Amino acid sequence: MRIGIDARMINNTGIGVYIKNLIDGLSKIDKKNEYLLFVDKKGFDDYKVQQKNFTFIKIKSKIFSLGEQYELPIKICKNNLDLFHGTHFNIPILCNCSVVVTIHDLILNLFPEEINSYKKKFYYHIIMNTSLRKSKKIIAVSENTKNDIMRLYRLPKEKVEVVYEAPASRFRKINNKIKFDFIKKKYSIYKEFMLYVGLKKPHKNLVRLIEAHNILRNVKNIDIALVISGKMDERYNEIMNIIDNYELNDNVIFTGYIPDDELVDLYNLAKIFVFPSLYEGFGLPPLESMACGTPVVSSNAGSLNEILDDAAIFFDAKNIYDMADKIYQVLTDIGLRERLIKKGLSRVKNFSWGKTAFKTLAIYKDIVNGKNKNTSD
Repeated sequence: MRIGIDARMINNTGIGVYIKNLIDGLSKIDKKNEYLLFVDKKGFDDYKVQQKNFTFIKIKSKIFSLGEQYELPIKICKNNLDLFHGTHFNIPILCNCSVVVTIHDLILNLFPEEINSYKKKFYYHIIMNTSLRKSKKIIAVSENTKNDIMRLYRLPKEKVEVVYEAPASRFRKINNKIKFDFIKKKYSIYKEFMLYVGLKKPHKNLVRLIEAHNILRNVKNIDIALVISGKMDERYNEIMNIIDNYELNDNVIFTGYIPDDELVDLYNLAKIFVFPSLYEGFGLPPLESMACGTPVVSSNAGSLNEILDDAAIFFDAKNIYDMADKIYQVLTDIGLRERLIKKGLSRVKNFSWGKTAFKTLAIYKDIVNGKNKNTSD
């Protein structure tokens, strides 16, 4: 088989994790089939795969542009692919081979305000609808995402297959006092802290997390900092305004984007990990935290109950008092903390990128061998 994989977002902090680990997993289990990885200039220059059956194809057009709808089909046709895997919703409409698409979430359907342009909204809905109809098989990263796809686009369940993601092996319990001291000094962390990792977009619900943090400090008298790690969305100034209003500037620490090796340290150092999201298609950060032996307190929104199961304490994402109460319980109940740590370390064993790669390869083979001919519209 000649398989093309859209890897242009390989340097992205979200989908890039999926792409890198999928390619790494496939390279370990498949030495026979030929893989062509479509990357942008940065990916072409920076990313390497040692296996000889993996080749890089440079794409010049910008992602989510009309140019990609012209350039990708030409490259696909020229390289005579049997299958193209769109790792995000934006597949080439005029693709002349079989297509698989991975859908990570339906955030832009459920939170349309996160697209700040009518043109972008129009492009999203056209491409998403076409991708789902054209694909021989849709890979959903959770049962919750599968149900969202079927509900919003009225597709048969047979067309959508769930393939879970996983925390990378680097996320684990460690004990390195020298490195820990360096990280605390680098990010000006001088007290115990709870940690959030992820984007700062509105559906991540950080305003309510700040409000719950204020309750913990000023009502429940818990002296704990909040460390927020990840790239800031420039549109989301409400976070800074509410921190100013509650006078929490000295107790909320923004690290910005940090490399994975330092993120492992932050997970290990945190007293608890808090994930207040209003919606998740999968939810990698809380699993990464569990793998590092840090107890997790999470909202019960989207896929999070499904992925975290009984290894986390859940709260109502829209109720700041419930959020604060559940965080307080885990901070003050040593026995509960220990149970969550133990359950978390056990829960993450159910997920691996090896499984992800194996199931994805099986989908490729089924499509090329004709077992999914009747699943596309």
